[in-house]
Amino acid sequence: MDKQLTLRGTWGQGFRAPAIGELYGSPARFDATLQDPCSAPIANPTTAANCAALGVPTSYSQTNPQISVTTGGNRLLQPEKARTLTWGGIYSPDWAVDTGWAQRLDITADYYRITVRNAIQALDAQTQLDDCVASGNAGSIFCQGIARNS
Repeated sequence: MDKQLTLRGTWGQGFRAPAIGELYGSPARFDATLQDPCSAPIANPTTAANCAALGVPTSYSQTNPQISVTTGGNRLLQPEKARTLTWGGIYSPDWAVDTGWAQRLDITADYYRITVRNAIQALDAQTQLDDCVASGNAGSIFCQGIARNS
């Protein structure tokens, strides 16, 4: 191949086991600022019906946006897996060597794609609350971590 053009490419697989804290971390409590979608007034009739199905009184009004959140390890976590693909090229034209304006010119173009499966990431408390209400099902995986106080 011509010395002016260089092509390159890689393909790989990655693996990351959960860290000890991600698996066995002790529960930790903190206060998060959340907006409860079941707080009156509820403009969306589907949301109102879902809140009622979850047992939230229609007169419920969130008086304090700070809600106690507890997080901790999860012994059921599986390893993250990744696949990566990169390819690209470098063009170094001979006509640009030792010109008055440059010693050399390199033009590069690259492409990459990274796919991660089973990414280990804590679910944001607001997202969990929103998804619980959107499901309208107290048995939903999103609702299992939510305890409403009277």
